[in-house]
Amino acid sequence: MMRVFLDTTYLMPLFRLENSVNLKIEEIKKLFTRDDLRFLYQMVSLIELKWIIIRGGENNDDLRDDLEAAFSNSLRYLEDNTKILTLSIDSDTINDVSYELEKYG
Repeated sequence: MMRVFLDTTYLMPLFRLENSVNLKIEEIKKLFTRDDLRFLYQMVSLIELKWIIIRGGENNDDLRDDLEAAFSNSLRYLEDNTKILTLSIDSDTINDVSYELEKYG
């Protein structure tokens, strides 16, 4: 089974945030259905996403309300999906995965 590390950029669509790779929520959710893949992310990405939401909705209460609702829904989605696993920030797996990615360029 292949493991895929999701950094903040690849979690952004799930949290209804635009990203630099133009990945759509439908595309990422389709990937999450694949039986040959397991996905990993770090809690620090959630902190980064929360900060993006705070900054993005700073001057717009309606936008902030929408982003906060999306954040809660996305957290539930991550928690309920057995194919998406949380890595602790001090996990050796993150080093293994990042090293493998580095070898691929």
